[in-house]
Amino acid sequence: MIEQTKTKKTYISSSQLMKEKQQKYNLNIVWNVTQIMLKGKKMLDQISNLICIIEVLQFALHRTLSQVGGRQFALKRIYHDKMTSQSLFSEELKSV
Repeated sequence: MIEQTKTKKTYISSSQLMKEKQQKYNLNIVWNVTQIMLKGKKMLDQISNLICIIEVLQFALHRTLSQVGGRQFALKRIYHDKMTSQSLFSEELKSV
């Protein structure tokens, strides 16, 4: 009689075995999905940081280009004014 109770405890029904396997499989899937989500969040954080860096660089580049453009415009204006004044001065000398 003792042997029968031992054997009953050691044997697991096939439906119970299938349930345990399914639970392990489900836990494995949940674990994998969780890991993927964590990796995805890390990647999104990195992408967000890259976007911020790109925006800062874009602002700096735009500011630099506008300053350079402003300087070039100012130099062109000075050159134009200088050439105009020289031509006016040379015309006045010719008339005298």
